[in-house]
Amino acid sequence: MEGDEPEKERQPGDTCTQSGVYLVTHLAHRAPHKLAVKKGDVFPRCNGCADAVRFHLIKQSGSDEKIRGKQRRRSAGQSS
Repeated sequence: MEGDEPEKERQPGDTCTQSGVYLVTHLAHRAPHKLAVKKGDVFPRCNGCADAVRFHLIKQSGSDEKIRGKQRRRSAGQSS
């Protein structure tokens, strides 16, 4: 059944299939950080390492409403 399998590693341009908090890992220019992503959103490119950034789901959200209230950035490369 869809949704029972763990979320695989995602890349910029992939469509998010599970709302939640993702660990964002960059090539070398920046430490890993967290990003809230809503189902249906497209994972962003990084301003620093372009398509070398990867996203790993670390906390699922059962409701997209929880994600809408969190601050989300346009690019995974923007610093906190």
